[in-house]
Amino acid sequence: MQCLEKVCIWSRKNFIGRLNESMYTIVVRQTVDNDLLKKWKTLWNQSNEGHFFNTPEWFFAACDVYHIKQFRIITIEDNAELVLVLPLIKKKVFGIPVWTYVGGKFVSKSSLLIKEIDKRLLQELAHFLMRHGDFYLPELNQEIAEVLCDDTPCLIKKEASVNLYLPISPDPFCFLSSKNRSQIRSILRKNKKDISFKTFTGDRKTLEAVFELDMRSSKKRQGKATFVTQDDKGFFRKLLQRMPKSFVIDFVYHQDKPIIYSIGFTYKNIFHASHTAFDAEYRFLRPGKLLAHYRIEKLQKEKFDLLDFGRGNSALKREFTNLANTQYSVFFIFSPLSKSWLLSTQRVYDGILQSKPLYTSYLFLKKHLLY
Repeated sequence: MQCLEKVCIWSRKNFIGRLNESMYTIVVRQTVDNDLLKKWKTLWNQSNEGHFFNTPEWFFAACDVYHIKQFRIITIEDNAELVLVLPLIKKKVFGIPVWTYVGGKFVSKSSLLIKEIDKRLLQELAHFLMRHGDFYLPELNQEIAEVLCDDTPCLIKKEASVNLYLPISPDPFCFLSSKNRSQIRSILRKNKKDISFKTFTGDRKTLEAVFELDMRSSKKRQGKATFVTQDDKGFFRKLLQRMPKSFVIDFVYHQDKPIIYSIGFTYKNIFHASHTAFDAEYRFLRPGKLLAHYRIEKLQKEKFDLLDFGRGNSALKREFTNLANTQYSVFFIFSPLSKSWLLSTQRVYDGILQSKPLYTSYLFLKKHLLY
């Protein structure tokens, strides 16, 4: 597939067309009616690619909190059956205006929802997107990213993140070393009367306690607090409101004081670990290890299939699993100058993340500028 002349028709209220004389019908929507919502939910339930981040509830929560009024939802139907949904908003990425996902820094997986990974369908989508503007699709799984870019030299694929995961059956602690097992048992034994673990599902009051702990956490001191702005907090309040049964909060307590929190999302017998932070004064208790130990035990009792550790390749996660998937960003920038700028800026940013001295300096500046 060759590069196409840039044609922008996003301004039309609704665009409807047929792709390359195929049986696929594409619609670009600026509104969501009850019929689309019903089909979207049905597709999500049927698809193996359905997860927390491509639900309609995730999309609506982000639109509500971040005051998003202008969006485009691309849908593709095959003989009147909905087989693909891709909600997009216009946003700047490294200064370049592109069509991308809602959710910003909280996006852990792609917003693309597809019935099944089909080469012809995905390449039709890529062909259509390139004709209608610059776009940036982060956190795609490897298979989808490769299919999108196959025979499409105009698309650029870059590694976005490493996503660790752990099957819960038959033995979820099979990767944990004997040294770590002994350390966890020793901490629990010595602090048997002081340490406790509690889980809350859809609890608004507990979420407020999360925000409080986040502001006194070790991450806050380093300039890496999760819930920096009121919109960040509002987004998670809205997610809890829209999906209370899927919104899980874990706390580990020391003498009834919360010392570490974790927010997780459940779907299709999978637990997705989203965010966590701990009180630095209790580092000696290895709170991250304790929480992971408690959470895995609970998932095993509840017969979950998988623990998804989310984005990030931390040493703590590696102590519990060595299984990982790589996720990719796929993007198209029509202007050679803008493309060069984005790639250069991305390289600088990646270099900062990979260099401890540079990253420490970046966090220092971020902390003193934002907090």
